[in-house]
Amino acid sequence: MQGQPAHTQHQAQGLQRMFSGHAASLVSVLAGPSAPDSQAFMLSLAAGLSARGQRVCLVETMPGKLSDSLGCRPLMPWQPGRTLDERKINAGGFGLLHAPGCMAGDSAFADAAASSRNCDCVLFDGGRFSTTEVALEPATAQTLVLLLGERDAEAGYA
Repeated sequence: MQGQPAHTQHQAQGLQRMFSGHAASLVSVLAGPSAPDSQAFMLSLAAGLSARGQRVCLVETMPGKLSDSLGCRPLMPWQPGRTLDERKINAGGFGLLHAPGCMAGDSAFADAAASSRNCDCVLFDGGRFSTTEVALEPATAQTLVLLLGERDAEAGYA
């Protein structure tokens, strides 16, 4: 929001700046134990980025969650060593990759996204986290979005 005073800029400005570059950005979305499922948030974020001209690729790590929301069913899961385009299907104006069991921010996806010329942003649906466990690749440079419910302060802090 150029030209506006700092107090009128919105809280997602950092995300907006991050997605304005040319390299594919990795974003992992995880929901706390009492938060709503992340699918609605993922689809809204993907729609907003697509409306701004970003080519978005959704990674479904929880079998059937995003594909059901988009009304499709991927037949083949993505595998390390493959390009993003080999197993990507077009659904809801986005690319969708089915990767059940994959950790959010998976390094193989990071490598594939770095070499892809058809994707600006990779959004991982990382499922739920708890105070003791999270399915997240810690060594990958990524933006982490935590969706918290009313009782998730302890889990979010952990």
